Amino acid sequence: MPGYGRNPAMLAGEYCEKCAEGCKSCTQAGAKKCDTCGDGYALIVAQQICGKCADNCRKCGVPGKCNQGQCKDEYLLTEGNECGLCPDNCDECTYGLKCDVCKPPFGWTDDWKCAKCEPNCKSCRKNGAAKCDECKENYALNKGTKKCEKCADHCKSCDTQGGGKCDVCKAGYGWTNDWKCAPCAAGCKDCAQAGAGKCNNCEAKHAWNQQTNACEPCAPNCQSCGRAGPGWCDVCEDPYEVSKKTWMCERCATNCVECKSAGGGKCDVCKAGYGIIASQQTCDECDPSKKRCKSCDRAGAYKCDQCKPGYELGKASLTCLKCASNCATCATAGEGRCDSCTEGYALTLDSQNTCQPCGKNCLGCARAGPGKCDSCADGFALDTGKTCKPCASNCRVCRKEGPGRCDDGGCQLKYELTAARTCAPCADHCDSCKTAGGGLCDVCASHYGLTTGQTCGKCADNCRTCQNAGASMCDECNDGYVRTDSKTCASCAKNCRGCAIAGAYKCDACEPKYGLTESRSARETVFAPESHAPLTGEIQMESLGQGANHAQAFQTALMYPSGKWAGYYVQLAEDGSGPERNPVEFDIEFGPDGSISGSGTDDVGEYWLKGQGTQTGSIWITKSYSSHEVQYEGKMVGSNLAAGIKGTWRIHDDSDGGIHAEDRINNDTFYIWPPES
Repeated sequence: MPGYGRNPAMLAGEYCEKCAEGCKSCTQAGAKKCDTCGDGYALIVAQQICGKCADNCRKCGVPGKCNQGQCKDEYLLTEGNECGLCPDNCDECTYGLKCDVCKPPFGWTDDWKCAKCEPNCKSCRKNGAAKCDECKENYALNKGTKKCEKCADHCKSCDTQGGGKCDVCKAGYGWTNDWKCAPCAAGCKDCAQAGAGKCNNCEAKHAWNQQTNACEPCAPNCQSCGRAGPGWCDVCEDPYEVSKKTWMCERCATNCVECKSAGGGKCDVCKAGYGIIASQQTCDECDPSKKRCKSCDRAGAYKCDQCKPGYELGKASLTCLKCASNCATCATAGEGRCDSCTEGYALTLDSQNTCQPCGKNCLGCARAGPGKCDSCADGFALDTGKTCKPCASNCRVCRKEGPGRCDDGGCQLKYELTAARTCAPCADHCDSCKTAGGGLCDVCASHYGLTTGQTCGKCADNCRTCQNAGASMCDECNDGYVRTDSKTCASCAKNCRGCAIAGAYKCDACEPKYGLTESRSARETVFAPESHAPLTGEIQMESLGQGANHAQAFQTALMYPSGKWAGYYVQLAEDGSGPERNPVEFDIEFGPDGSISGSGTDDVGEYWLKGQGTQTGSIWITKSYSSHEVQYEGKMVGSNLAAGIKGTWRIHDDSDGGIHAEDRINNDTFYIWPPES
């Protein structure tokens, strides 16, 4: 076997021993030696053994070394043909563990390892650790020495001018004549172009003074003075405005938001809750005494544009009015009065102009006035006095007919209009009497039907519904009952599922575990449940009447579930003492056409079933094993498979001896019954 070889010291073929360590095959060389070495080993030819490759090596031609490209992941071949890792801080290295690309901020050394760049050097990957490729901010690369030199003070970059000088100064500084950085003029934001001590752009609230060559502050409360110059103002801060005379900032009037047009001490727009006093162009409260006003921007002080909730703006006075109670608007009527009332109230017709309630059960009374009504709620109608009076009892709508009466279709459910325009109840147990009228019925409630007098009477006993047949009769009977010619309900046979075809006291299909009797009369067929003791299959059945329908019995049988049928068969005892009963079982599947199939395993072995049931009640089943077949032929017991199958059995072909077809016992009985449901 692989990994073993014959021990030459032993006799030929005696036993096998392991090959040498690291050996893949030693068929020719023999035990403890080697023909071919495995991965990580190389053959020492003279000794016929395997030597280990260098550490971290997959394959080698010489022990202790490694072949090119055979080092394990992350390892490379050294100059001594061994496997090693790249130097520290190296991104890429090649043969001999020399570094090609160092990690930043590292660069090559003379021995091709990686060392840190010099201080103030950002990258030295190209020129090596002792030199620099790119310097940090505020430092410039000396192209000759490849060293980093510091820029001038306050310098942002000096790549062009070099160390000690500057290309771009920091904010607030500008160049000097010797390319260094010095502060801009006082109050200056930027002097990059103008140079040190001068200015291109002054700070906020400052302007350039041509005479002093400096940035000087604007006037107090000034936002900018670039055009006007220092000490004056172009645009003032709120709430100030430039004086056209002095070009200084003057404060707007008290409670003023803006005074651009009006000027200092006056106002164009007042803050919320204040309005302009037109004659003075100053601000005062909209409604200083009553505090009812929300805004008076257009109306001005002491007037109002928009009132607070609960108040109405007077059209003439432009003040906020308190309306009368239950009032919707009072803009014209004035304080404490009303123009229009809220729902359920009406305006008095006197000089008070107040709101009073409508009459009871009223939807509105704007036209009729207080205490009266324009239209009534459901169940009420207007009388001649414009008040709401109730409709007839059990009436929902009487707007046309008036109080005490009812409109067409106005009666409540299960009530109907009489000739006197009142609502009378339908007959007892009635759902609707729209056509028949009060006291009678069109459609009766469930389990009731119409009588000849158009009232409702009970359906026949055991009836589900009798809407069409009428009282004391039936349209559809309850389960277990069948409708007779006289339209009443008669019982099916006991333990019966239904008897719609067979008729009263008979049966179409039995309940589970019950079967149809061999015969049935026109009066009754009685069923009793099967009972069978283990391995005996005794069946008790009672029958009244004559004439069994085997075709129907077989069809009924097919309703029973397929499954494991169990029972017994009779066979000669092994000691020859006589017949004995032995258990038997079948995993049966019944097809809708009476076909029988199935498979399973019993104490003999695995088996397959094939068979057929006929409409005369006959059954045959072949139970096939790998070695032989057993044939079963029988009849339905009680004309129904639910009660079981009984018959004879025989072995179809027994070439190994034992029981043969001519043996008397080989044609004896079997009996099986269905699974418990």
